[in-house]
Amino acid sequence: MENTLHNHEVIIRVLSIELKNFKNVEQGKIKLPHAFFGDPFSSGAEILGIYGQNGSGKTAVIEAFNIIRICMSGRSLPTNTKDLIFNLSETATIKCSFSIKFFHSKYLVDYEVVVSRHVETKEGLKSELSNDNDSEMDADSISVEKEFCIKEEKLSMKQLIEGTQTRMTPYIFYKMYTKKPTFSPEARWKKMCSNSIENIGRLLSSQETSISEAKSFIFGTAHNLLVMPIPGEPLENRIILQALKIYAWGQMNILHNIQVTKSTIPFYYVSNLEGFCIRKFFRMPTNSSTVLDEEEMKSIEEILKPINIVLDSIIPGIQIEVGKYGSRRKGNGIIGESCELLSIRGENRIPLRSESDGIKKIISILGVLISTYNDPSAFTAVDELDAGIFEYLLGEILTVFEKGGEGQLIFTSHNLRPLEMLKQEDIIFTTTNSHNRFIRFVGLKQTNNLRDQYFRSINIGGQEENIYMSTNSYEIAYALEKANDCIMGDRDGN
Repeated sequence: MENTLHNHEVIIRVLSIELKNFKNVEQGKIKLPHAFFGDPFSSGAEILGIYGQNGSGKTAVIEAFNIIRICMSGRSLPTNTKDLIFNLSETATIKCSFSIKFFHSKYLVDYEVVVSRHVETKEGLKSELSNDNDSEMDADSISVEKEFCIKEEKLSMKQLIEGTQTRMTPYIFYKMYTKKPTFSPEARWKKMCSNSIENIGRLLSSQETSISEAKSFIFGTAHNLLVMPIPGEPLENRIILQALKIYAWGQMNILHNIQVTKSTIPFYYVSNLEGFCIRKFFRMPTNSSTVLDEEEMKSIEEILKPINIVLDSIIPGIQIEVGKYGSRRKGNGIIGESCELLSIRGENRIPLRSESDGIKKIISILGVLISTYNDPSAFTAVDELDAGIFEYLLGEILTVFEKGGEGQLIFTSHNLRPLEMLKQEDIIFTTTNSHNRFIRFVGLKQTNNLRDQYFRSINIGGQEENIYMSTNSYEIAYALEKANDCIMGDRDGN
C-alpha cells in the first residue's frame, strides 16, 4: 500500500444505498441523515434506525451493505447470493454512495454492482468471442465455480471544487465478458495497455478469475493493476480506489445473523495494524474450557481490554476475564493454555456461558461499537440490535452515541424505545410498496412523539405510503383454531 495513505488522513462516509430487485425490495433508497440534509461532508455521529413489519425489507438493507463490503474488500460473494435476487428478476443492483475527504479535497463517489443469478454458458461466451478476432480470452479456460456472478461494476467520482460545476464521471466501468477493452473508459484502458502486452493478459486473467470466483473485478482480481500509476492521471483517483478497499476491510462492520449460543460467543472488533484499521473476528468456545495457543490468547486479551473499560459503565459491576487452568496440548499438537471466559461480579466468578444472551450479545459487538463511536470513518450496520438488550439501556447507548460519537451506526429493531430517543430524521420506515420500500415520515413537528405517530400511521395511515399490511385478530384466532383442527385430523387419520 502506498505511503500516501499513511501520510494523509482519508475520511470516508456512507451517504446512501439504493437497492433494485434485491430480496423483496424492487426499488428502495435510503439516505443517511447528513446526506438527507444536503451536507455530505458534515462531521459527527450519524445514527439510522430502520423499522417496519416482519419481512418488509429491514434485513435486506443490512445484507445489501454486506454485499458492498464483500465486493469492495475483494472477496468472493457468499454462496447464498443467488437467493438474494428478487425472484422475478435475473439481476439485483446495489448502489452505494460515499463522501471522501483527503488532501483538503472533497470527492463524491458512487459504487454500483450488478449481480446475476446466471453465469453465461461457455457456449454463449464462445459465440460472443468468435465475433472478436482480436480477443485473447479463451472460454474453455474459464472454470466457473459459482452459479451466479458479478455482471457489472461501475465506480464513478467527482471532485467538489468551490465555484466550479463538476459532474459525476465513470472512472471504471466493467462488464462481464466484454471484448477489448476489458473495461471503460477506453482511453484509460489504452493508457494502461498500449505499451504492455503483459497488462492486457493480466487484465483478461483477472476477468476470468472474477467470473469463476464471483469476485469484484475492480477491487478484487484487477485491483493491483488498476492502482498502478498511469501517465496524466491524478494521484487522487488511485488513492480513492485504494482507500475504499482499506475502508471495506477495516471500517465497514456488518453484523447480521449474530449467533451467540451456549457453546460459542463471536467477538467482532477492530485492530490497528501499521496505521490501518483491520476488522477482525474471533469465535470463543464457552461451553467448556478450551485450549488457546499463544497467538489466540493474545487476541482474546486484546479484545477484552477495551471491552471491559466500557462494559462496567453500561452494566455496572461486571468484568470479563480469561480463566487460565494450565498448559495442555491442542488437537494439532501445539502446546497451549487451557482456559475459559469468566464473568466477574465482585467476588462472584461464573462461566460466561451462564450469563444472559443479552449480556453476551453486548460483549460480542462492543468492540466495533467502540471503534464506531471514536472513528469518523467507521461504519457499523447491525441487524436486530435490540435483541436481548434491555430497552432502557438500548435508548441510553443510542443517545450517548448520537451526542458524542464520530462514526456511522445503522440498525434494525423492533423495540420502539429509540423512536422516543432519536431525531425524526434518524428513523426510516419500511412500506408495503416494494417499488418504494423505504420512507421517512413527513408532516411532523419535532415535538411530535414519533412512537405515537408510528402507531397512528399503522392504524389510520397519513403518510405517502402504507407502512403496515393489515392483519385481523379474529382471522388470526380462526387460523390458529383451523390449524389445530388440521393437526388433530391428521392424528385421527393415522
